[in-house]
Amino acid sequence: MPDCELQREVAIPSPSMWDRIQNEIDFPLAVLISLTGRCPLSCGHCYIPQEVKPERLGTAELLHLLDELVAGGTLRVTFTGGEPAVRSDLVALVAAAAKRRFAVGLKTSAFLFDEKRIETLWNAGLSEMNVSLYHPEAAEHDRFVGAEGAFARAVGALRMFQALGGRVRASIVAMDWNTAAIPRLLDFCEGVGLSYGVDIRVTRRLDGTAEPFRHRASGSMLAMLLDDQRITRHKPFPRPATADICDARHGCYVNPDGAIWPCPNLPLLLGNIFERPFAEIWRDSEGRRRLKELRWGDSERCRDCQMAESCERCPGEAWLEHGNLNEPATTDCELARVYSAKR
Repeated sequence: MPDCELQREVAIPSPSMWDRIQNEIDFPLAVLISLTGRCPLSCGHCYIPQEVKPERLGTAELLHLLDELVAGGTLRVTFTGGEPAVRSDLVALVAAAAKRRFAVGLKTSAFLFDEKRIETLWNAGLSEMNVSLYHPEAAEHDRFVGAEGAFARAVGALRMFQALGGRVRASIVAMDWNTAAIPRLLDFCEGVGLSYGVDIRVTRRLDGTAEPFRHRASGSMLAMLLDDQRITRHKPFPRPATADICDARHGCYVNPDGAIWPCPNLPLLLGNIFERPFAEIWRDSEGRRRLKELRWGDSERCRDCQMAESCERCPGEAWLEHGNLNEPATTDCELARVYSAKR
């Protein structure tokens, strides 16, 4: 049996066990690697600025990074972008990651995929494909992403990869123009056997501009959407002053220029792999230390807030809005009101 087939049978810890391992091992179990900022589509809510980062990470540098991650204990590697399929070495990178015994995922629009390329990625060892869907009507999806035929390719890629045996997920973002249609989109996904996830948060661009906010759904629209029991809702839980704010302290996002951030939405520089080995960056970063020390009680406003138990406070959103990790972003408070009303 080929190595890639053996890899797809490797067990990934359950969420509870994953958390326990992550808390005991000071190394990221999952790493998101952005291969490029380029993309053939033009989705209006995209958080990547038009001035994209240079692609300093070539094939050789990425292979070396994979070796460093293997040595440290990483279990899952996911390639993303921009659109990772614009890279001619995508299949080789997937194969290299699978050979190193990672569970290998891909976040993509699937716009550049045909059946042959999907089968090639599967044979290379890809185990999971995450594809964006925005509307149950192809014309509306295509209009938003700016490319005719995008919906058909996205759905086709999901269904074909699933038929091959891979795990698939349709990623759905609730916005002003599509929120009312999302229940129908979920019906569509269920009708063709696709799993899905719905995100109700639209974020700023990484340069801090709020242009994507023009697509945000109103609180009343989101409240109605959350009446659909199929959508995962925030589960209220106590927020003592000592509570952690988010899991960004465990996260790792690698930019195309080699810069390491905690996550795609938190451009807090931890280091650059062209300057230091990954393990040293992870161990010695002042930025990581700051994140690990963040607590709910650091903000008097959050500590005393009656909506705290319903809040999904995001340090990344705060960093982009006002540069203070210790205070909430405006979006956090707005979404907390929506969740709180649904308790």
